[in-house]
Amino acid sequence: MWRDGAYKQVESIKAWLIENLSTDKYCHVSVGCDADKNRKKITYVTSIVLDTRENHGSIFIWKRELLEIRKITLHQKLLAEAERIISVFNEDNILDVIENFDVTCSAHIDINKNPRYKSNEMLAAIRGWIESVGVDVIAKPDSYAASAVADRFARNRKKPKRKKIND
Repeated sequence: MWRDGAYKQVESIKAWLIENLSTDKYCHVSVGCDADKNRKKITYVTSIVLDTRENHGSIFIWKRELLEIRKITLHQKLLAEAERIISVFNEDNILDVIENFDVTCSAHIDINKNPRYKSNEMLAAIRGWIESVGVDVIAKPDSYAASAVADRFARNRKKPKRKKIND
């Protein structure tokens, strides 16, 4: 189930895109995914971000998927994230919708361009896979749809409640 930033349910990605892109306020569509692994589960969050033409912010929708899993390698996690990004473009046919508007499109992957990071080993393979769909790929640190939006909803960011100390 897709939701917007206020947790309001979004019924259709296509309808949401058409409704917002037809206002002519937005110039770029980004799709990203991030995952967070806990002891027995992994949380995948996929996001779609629309950037405004005048650089006055963005709007976004996101979808969370929880899976029971004991062990997963970094390569498996990154491939699963890329698979979710590609599925948005393929299954939901958002490229067909985007072509009808004067906007650009990119996939944001949670892989660092810096070779010091282990995720960099997968950069060429995943970049090629996603580009074969016909979409530009943006990697960290510029991949805000994955590293900011999706990351926010993949991790439980609630602050713990502090206990009140009675005097």
